[in-house]
Amino acid sequence: MLVFGGKQLKNLLSLTMAKRVTRQTPAKKRKAYLTKRVLVRATDKASTHLVADAMRIKGFVVKAEGRWIVKIHNTGERERISPIKHNTAHQTVALD
Repeated sequence: MLVFGGKQLKNLLSLTMAKRVTRQTPAKKRKAYLTKRVLVRATDKASTHLVADAMRIKGFVVKAEGRWIVKIHNTGERERISPIKHNTAHQTVALD
């Protein structure tokens, strides 16, 4: 799970949304709206910057690859930490 600072995400979304609004024809009513594509692009860009910052500061990043939790060092070395355990038991979902 990625955690973004509110200001960072707001700035990325506002830039992306501003571009979207300027592409519309003048005859259409200008509305700034948030689509799934806009949100995905903004979060991808933010996560790329955050991963690079974490690698620079800590020297490694921990992420899930396939069925393993992997620690990636800034030298490019990959260290498997543990396998991801899948819960195959039937689970009930309670909807409120």
